[in-house]
Amino acid sequence: MNYRASKSRLIFLGNRKGFTLVEIMVVMTMTAVMFSLGALAMMSANRQNQVLAAAREFQSTVRQAANESITVSNATDQTISAKAWSVAITSGAGEYSLDSYYPASPIPSGEASAELTKSPKIINLQNNIQITVSVDDDSYSDNDVLNLIFSSPFAKFNARKGIINNLDPWDISTSDEATYSSGGSSETGTATVKFSNGTASMDVDVTIDLGTGETSI
Repeated sequence: MNYRASKSRLIFLGNRKGFTLVEIMVVMTMTAVMFSLGALAMMSANRQNQVLAAAREFQSTVRQAANESITVSNATDQTISAKAWSVAITSGAGEYSLDSYYPASPIPSGEASAELTKSPKIINLQNNIQITVSVDDDSYSDNDVLNLIFSSPFAKFNARKGIINNLDPWDISTSDEATYSSGGSSETGTATVKFSNGTASMDVDVTIDLGTGETSI
């Protein structure tokens, strides 16, 4: 009896030539699910990297403005061409600007100030990344502008809220007192510039010390 039963099982297994349709479908379904999960994870990581890259580029732009100002302020001759650099961040927008302000000619010796004109450079954010701005607990409304102003000589820093009118030139002093004709109100404390592509878990914040202009992520 045992011999016959064993022989029957061997015959049955020997007649089985492959997988059933159900088994194949189960394996294909599991494979498709695994590929889908992997693709979603890769897309999520890519979007996060895009937001982080935008935040780092902004941080680099602020440092560029500060460094340009320091470079000019190292000169000792008061006939140098005074300059100012502004990083203007618009809340609710997908762009910010790096603006340089300069006089048409070197400041004559003995003159107290120079009228500066504007040379703008717009940085557009890609992949639907948006910016929101807040200072301490005060959230900026859409189209409100935070201006980070680095001026020389003497590498002065000011943070101001308000739109700088393209038609209104700045005045910059050649002494240690910098004055501006652009208006707006002074800001103090800590600013947070949030970069987001619409997913809260992927937001990246750049914090700015409005007393020094130092940034961190």
